[in-house]
Amino acid sequence: MDGGYRDPLSHRELPSQIPKGVSWVDAVPAALAWAGAGAHREVLVEAAGCYRGDVMFGPVPGRPNLDDVDRWLHVLAEGIEASPSDLPTVGRPADGARPHVEYAERGLAYVVVERGVELARTETLDGLEVLALSFMDTTQVMASRWEAQHRHPGEDVRRRLFAKQLVLLDALHPAWRRRRIAELGTVLSDVGLDPDSAADVVAQAE
Repeated sequence: MDGGYRDPLSHRELPSQIPKGVSWVDAVPAALAWAGAGAHREVLVEAAGCYRGDVMFGPVPGRPNLDDVDRWLHVLAEGIEASPSDLPTVGRPADGARPHVEYAERGLAYVVVERGVELARTETLDGLEVLALSFMDTTQVMASRWEAQHRHPGEDVRRRLFAKQLVLLDALHPAWRRRRIAELGTVLSDVGLDPDSAADVVAQAE
């Protein structure tokens, strides 16, 4: 935290308190606050993502198993009450612009096909990236449906749609919310939405 260097501790003679003279009651909350702020935050988020990916799919190199992807899609979907029909299909292609996940030369592929024409394909070795892509689309579908039920006359329909999507993504993985904010860029300000007020916008609409 202070940019200083500490000599490594001897494994033979550990002190009764580590580090010496530091109160854990004070230091741990301070360290957590430090870890969640500043330019190093994204590095920690990335590390946490790697850890989460290892927990979900295993640290062994190689393409993730489609069964694991399918299982985690449904586990996460329960957390935001997503319908199975809102999820991509796994292991089998789907038409009508519904995404699907399949094996590819580079691990897994997230594919969108409409009327037999492949519109988009992303290949990755990272199972967590497949989940991120999946729920970007799933939450978009859910948010669009929710907005239609909570529409406000005279307001840009995208304002509530984006607010709901950000709330859903935040419930799944805060890094996915930040990713969507970055993707939308100035569009958020164009529709009059402050990302930090997304939860309030949704709560007021409901």
